[in-house]
Amino acid sequence: MRDTQSGNVLFLILIAVALFAALSYAVTQTQRSGSNDASDETLRLDLATAEQLTQSYQVALQRMHYLNGIDPDEISFENQEWPSWLNSPTQAGNPNCTTEKCRLFSSEGGNVHYVDPIDGLGNRNYWTFTRAYLRGIGDEDTADFIVAIETTTEKCIEINEIYGIENPSGAPPNLPGNYAVFSQHHGTTPGAKASQNTFPEELRGQYAGCVNQLHSFHSGIYPWLYFVILAL
Repeated sequence: MRDTQSGNVLFLILIAVALFAALSYAVTQTQRSGSNDASDETLRLDLATAEQLTQSYQVALQRMHYLNGIDPDEISFENQEWPSWLNSPTQAGNPNCTTEKCRLFSSEGGNVHYVDPIDGLGNRNYWTFTRAYLRGIGDEDTADFIVAIETTTEKCIEINEIYGIENPSGAPPNLPGNYAVFSQHHGTTPGAKASQNTFPEELRGQYAGCVNQLHSFHSGIYPWLYFVILAL
C-alpha cells in the first residue's frame, strides 16, 4: 500500500514539475511576444508622428512652389532650432534663396515650425533635407525633395516591413555610390541623374521607406529613413 502511495506521489510530483516547466515556458514566450509587440507598436507610433510632421512640410512646400511660384532650386531649409553650422551655404542654407519667401521655416515662406526627429527613430537629433531621383513618383528625371534621418539596420528593416517594402536578402535596399544623396542638406539642383542618386526599384512609388547608403570615405553602409516632402 505504501509503495503504491509513494508511486502515486512521485507521479504527481513529476506531473507538477512538467506543468510548472510548461507554464514557465509559456510565460516566457508571452513576455517576449509582449515585448516585441510593444516595440513594434512604439515604432508604429513614432512613424505616425513623423508622418504627421513631414506632411506639414509637404503641404507648405507645395504651397510655396505651386501657388507662390517659388523655384525648387531656391528653396532653403535653414532655421534657428538646430545647430547653427547646419545653416551654412553648404548645408541647409541655399545661396539661391535671397528672400524670406523661399525659406520653408520662415513666416513669409512655408510658415511651418521646425521640429527635431523623435529620438526613437534615428541616430541623429536633426533632419537631413535633400533631393533624389525617385522611381514612380512625379517626373522620374527630376529630383524630388525628401527629408531623412539616419537610423539602425534593425529599425530600417522593421520600417520597410511596416510599409510593405521588400528587404532583399533580409537587408534594406541599397543606394550605391559615395553618400551622394544624404550628404546634401540644401535645395540646390543635384547632379545629373545616376545610379548613386536614384532610389532602387524596391522603393518605387514609396513616399516613405528606408534605404541603405554606401559611404566609401567612412567605409560603411548607413541606413536612412526618408519621407518625400515635394514630388516634382
